[in-house]
Amino acid sequence: MLVIDTLVFERLLQLQRQLLPDGGGLRLTLAGDACSGFRVGLHWSVHWQPEDHIEVLNGLRLLANARHWPVLQQATLSAGEQEQCSGIRVFLPVADCDCASQQCASSLETAK
Repeated sequence: MLVIDTLVFERLLQLQRQLLPDGGGLRLTLAGDACSGFRVGLHWSVHWQPEDHIEVLNGLRLLANARHWPVLQQATLSAGEQEQCSGIRVFLPVADCDCASQQCASSLETAK
């Protein structure tokens, strides 16, 4: 299950109310794979896509491609800082992966 730090959650919910009062939500995108590392993107999206999985957590609307959701729902979002800039840190647990054979339990292909 996706875990969002309380302070991050409150700020995201506040931003959603300001930016998207009529719908849409926070879109989570996923690129890469378990062997080379996943990259998670976050951005506000006004529209839902037909292939979206929509998750509502206490009013916060999360949008993600349905085939990526099994990987993304394992994430933890917390407050973070990098080069003195505040933001959101996304942590995904290490997947069960045999990278030499390219057999990854949490690869995008198995997350369909």
